[in-house]
Amino acid sequence: MPIRIGIGLSNYVQNNLEVASISEYKTKAETELKKGETSVILRFASPVNSDELMTAAGEALAAVDESLLNTAQLATLGSYAILESKPEQK
Repeated sequence: MPIRIGIGLSNYVQNNLEVASISEYKTKAETELKKGETSVILRFASPVNSDELMTAAGEALAAVDESLLNTAQLATLGSYAILESKPEQK
């Protein structure tokens, strides 16, 4: 079940979905993935390096299930990062 929170900044802050660093992103993304979430949407408080974000997302996915690396997608929109993880179809 995806995390769906209103677009307003205060909702992300109130719901603890805003992160200040790449390491905080990795920790929160991994936690949500371990809960079974397939969509993780987090807001960055400041700009981040896209290569570092890609690495952190990959590490979070691999910590949960390495097969997710084959099907997951990462997108950004402004200060938002959207990680979609879908298990491989067998």
